[in-house]
Amino acid sequence: MARTRPPPAVLHTPGFAHYALSWSPFHTTRLALASSANFGLVGNGRLHIVSVNPGPNGTHHTALDKYYETQDGLFDIAWSEIHENQLVTASGDGSIRLWDVMLNDLPIRAWQEHTREVFSVDWSNIKKDTFASSSWDGLVKLWLPERPRSVLTMQAHHSCVYQALFSPHQPDVLATCSTDGTVRIFDLRVKSFAPHPGGGTNTNFATPLNAASLTIPASTTEVLSIDWNKYRPFVLASAGVDKMAKVWDCRMIKMGEVGQVGGQCETQLLGHEYAIRKIQWSPHRPDLLATASYDMTCRVWTTAPNIGPQLLYIHDPHTEFVVACENLILSILAAPRVLIIFITPPSLSNLLATYLRKYFVKSFGRVSPGILISSTCLPPHAGHLPDSYSLKSMKSVSQESQYEVASSSLPLQQQAQPDPSSNRDVNDIDDDPENILSDSLQTLYDYQPVTLTSAHSLYTHTHSTAPQITVTVRTPDTEAANWSLHASSVWVAAVEMASNIDLLRLDELSHRMGMDHGEKRKIRVLELGAAAGLPSILIAKLYPNFRIIATDYPDPRIIQTLSQNIQQNEVQMNCHAVPWAWGSDPETLFLSLDTDGHGLGLDGSSRSRSSGMNSNRFDVIIAADTLWNPTLHDIFVLTLQGALRRDPESRVHLVAGLHTGRYTIQSFLHAAQGAGFRVVHIFEREVHHSNSTKARTRDWDVARAECEDEKDRRGWVIWMELAWEERGEGRFSPNSASRRDT
Repeated sequence: MARTRPPPAVLHTPGFAHYALSWSPFHTTRLALASSANFGLVGNGRLHIVSVNPGPNGTHHTALDKYYETQDGLFDIAWSEIHENQLVTASGDGSIRLWDVMLNDLPIRAWQEHTREVFSVDWSNIKKDTFASSSWDGLVKLWLPERPRSVLTMQAHHSCVYQALFSPHQPDVLATCSTDGTVRIFDLRVKSFAPHPGGGTNTNFATPLNAASLTIPASTTEVLSIDWNKYRPFVLASAGVDKMAKVWDCRMIKMGEVGQVGGQCETQLLGHEYAIRKIQWSPHRPDLLATASYDMTCRVWTTAPNIGPQLLYIHDPHTEFVVACENLILSILAAPRVLIIFITPPSLSNLLATYLRKYFVKSFGRVSPGILISSTCLPPHAGHLPDSYSLKSMKSVSQESQYEVASSSLPLQQQAQPDPSSNRDVNDIDDDPENILSDSLQTLYDYQPVTLTSAHSLYTHTHSTAPQITVTVRTPDTEAANWSLHASSVWVAAVEMASNIDLLRLDELSHRMGMDHGEKRKIRVLELGAAAGLPSILIAKLYPNFRIIATDYPDPRIIQTLSQNIQQNEVQMNCHAVPWAWGSDPETLFLSLDTDGHGLGLDGSSRSRSSGMNSNRFDVIIAADTLWNPTLHDIFVLTLQGALRRDPESRVHLVAGLHTGRYTIQSFLHAAQGAGFRVVHIFEREVHHSNSTKARTRDWDVARAECEDEKDRRGWVIWMELAWEERGEGRFSPNSASRRDT
């Protein structure tokens, strides 16, 4: 018989929505709430001091001890680590205030240095006299309570910094996450300052520090939350709009150095249907963490490397977005937990909910075992009192709840993360509020789109040859489980590759290739992530003697549409669609064309496995917009190694839009170098749709990530050409530039 949980204790604070909660590190019955009127859009804020006391039969009693009014909304809160009655708040007017709960009415100190909303505050538990703040202005500032000004300013990012957290292991290490999709680790002992605007060395040490020791290209979407593991130094978790929680091992970092890019993704936790707003490690177990999401659930996971489901528990009583969770207390399997949850108003439109997502921030809770905190913001007409938070006792769920977690034997490619620029069908916008504005960016701001079609729509490409060649393709749809592959679009990168097919220099390659059985060898081309197959089909039309394999993930809808596109463009004699996941045996590409029990060579001859893999490998591999998930770089490089012919003339041609992220591209270049490839060319080319002027090209420079905006990123694509590393050659530095004039 299931155990009955005690009813929740509820405290109502009419007119104020809660944005953050923090448990006192000194008093286990004291907590503070940071709140805002009118859902934080406009109006005052309020700091609530609340006491929580145990009652009979596992119940809890809450009482509002006092509150403080502020002139703008409060978005975060953190208790002092050295003074039991003091805490700091982060405000929408850019101010930070220090309060003493033993005093009434006014803060004891206020700072006003940030130029935008202050989004987070965090008090170091090692350097207990220091706290950090992060803001929409891209800055992170360090403070001492007794100082009138900040003691250090860092230009951590050039966009909103959602969180800045001190390491619980190292006193001078701080991590940040941002809308730019990166997680950064700073060594505060390294005095590295921003480059001088005019070039050269900057000796003005009033310029904000901005050089991270390590930049992790964690996602191509916004990273909304991070947390340090309390037991494993330099291991942290990240989560955000890509719906995945990721665990990063950063032990390779060399403290004292700057500009490193990396981070090994240990684990990806998939299951949430919408963005994850908060992630939190357990303070008592190194392998347990919790996530809170806009899919209205809070989930508890294990990251232990054992056989069995990683998802341990789903808490889903909410009817709207869940945007924060906090400390896991003890073991989920043997004792109660702590989760702190906030939700947005159910009556708000998707547009308003998207805007509010920018303001709902983390809480920081320290609480006795067995308490679940939830905070809600409900309008009066919703049938509830306007605003409330509740305490619940949550018992062990190992026997009370059973959740079957689906597993798959398919390769890792199916776990690809969402891309920030994916254009969903207009009918799907209501189901995906976090992307509600993505389709309007080019209209509002004259942004260059990164996708040109949606599922089932037609796209026609006319190639400027004499006579002109036209390719018409239908955009594939995917199974619901594979939406994250983003195959249901024709991407600008694929169109750029097709429009500038001459940059692949296939004619030159054909002349340089050798003989096969006394005849001129037919060039073999493989496209990875083909989707609609535009580049492959165009190559098949331009080069009828080539043999082309267009592959994509083995989703029946993708492959069926790809096959139909090949047939309708009448290139089925030399172009074939093959379902193939990255990391699979490349021999299956040839066996899939077999009709008589033997592998069919791409030159039309029958081959067996024993004939040698190199003879069946590809002379050219092409791919457009396949680098945006850094966790798949290793398996993608492994695919290139297995499929590319071991010949000095063999080439890999990749085109990537800058929505991929410069640090993500640089991370791929490092991985490719380590796998035995050299970079023949890499350059940036302007996205160009007019024949009146020539598209500009420029050198590849990863440092542009620090100064370009969204419009700039959408206006350029990166072209790169890889070949096998030749013995004795120097290695390419991804920070350097290599451009081929066009």
